[in-house]
This record gives sequence, C-alpha cells and structure tokens, in this order.
Amino acid sequence: MTVEEINRLIDRYLEGLTSPEEERQLAVEVNRADAPQEWLIIREMLGELTLGEAICDEVVKTRRRRHLWHYSG
Repeated sequence: MTVEEINRLIDRYLEGLTSPEEERQLAVEVNRADAPQEWLIIREMLGELTLGEAICDEVVKTRRRRHLWHYSG
C-alpha cells in the first residue's frame, strides 16, 4: 500500500468505517519498521491483538496454499 492509501485507511478507521479485515491490514502497515512517527498513535489504538490477528491470517493463507499445492500434484 502507498502512504496515501494508508492515510485514507487511517481516516476511515478514525471515522469508524473500517471492516475487521481493513483494520488487520492497517495494523500490519502501521507496524512496519519504516512507518512514519505520526502512525504510532494509530498503532497504539489498534493494539497488538489486531496485529496478531493479521499475522495469523497471513500464516494460515501461506499454509493453505502450500497444503493445496502438496495435494494437487
């Protein structure tokens, strides 16, 4: 995502318009090592639980893809 897209997502989050999936995506973006300082408050607002959910979702997707590939051959 671009910085502009993330900022729009932050605006939607602050307005209470984001879906749980968008919040997980936002959690990943604001926790990047190169995230701007102004995103720190959003990181705190989202909390570690949302980031944990996002990381778990990615692990499950990766395993599912690997699992499907293994049985399709």
